[in-house]
Amino acid sequence: MRTHLSAFTLIETLIAIAIFGILAMVAVKVFFTITKNQTKSNTTSETYTQAQMIMSEFTDSIHQARSVYPDYTTGSQLALRMNDYSIIIYTIGSSQELLLQHETPSDPNPTTLTSDTVKIDHLAFTVTDPLGTKPAAVTIELTVSSAQNSGSKPQLKASTDLQSTIVLRSY
Repeated sequence: MRTHLSAFTLIETLIAIAIFGILAMVAVKVFFTITKNQTKSNTTSETYTQAQMIMSEFTDSIHQARSVYPDYTTGSQLALRMNDYSIIIYTIGSSQELLLQHETPSDPNPTTLTSDTVKIDHLAFTVTDPLGTKPAAVTIELTVSSAQNSGSKPQLKASTDLQSTIVLRSY
C-alpha cells in the first residue's frame, strides 16, 4: 500500500521564492526612500532652525543696544554698544561659524553661536542713520546652509536665506 504525501513541487517553491524576492526588493526600495526623505527633512529643519536662532539673537541684541558702534561695523561684522557701554561684536569665524566677541578684559575669547551642523554662507549688515537723529536701523542678510560634506548626496544639502531690518530702541 502506497500512501500519497502532499508537498510543494519544485515549481511552486521557485514561484514562492520569486514573489518573496520581488516583495523584499520593493520593501527595501521604500525603506531607503523614506530614510532619504527623513534625512533631507531633518537637514532642512536644522538649517532653518539655526537661521531663525541667529536672527533672533541679532534682534534681541540690537533691541538692547544703545547704539551701533561704527568703528567696528563692516559689511559682515556688526558691533553694538550696549547699555552698560560694553561692546559686542558679531562676526564670521574661519570655519564659517557665527562668533560673538565681548570687548571686555573678562571675556577675551569669542563664543560660537552656531552648531557644527551649519555654516554661514553669507552675512551682511547695512546700517541706516547710525549717527543721525533717528534711531539706527540694521538690515541683516543671512544665508545658512548645512555644513555636512554632502558630496553626491542631495538629501544632505539645505540652505536658508533670511533678511530682516531691526530698529534700535531709542534711549
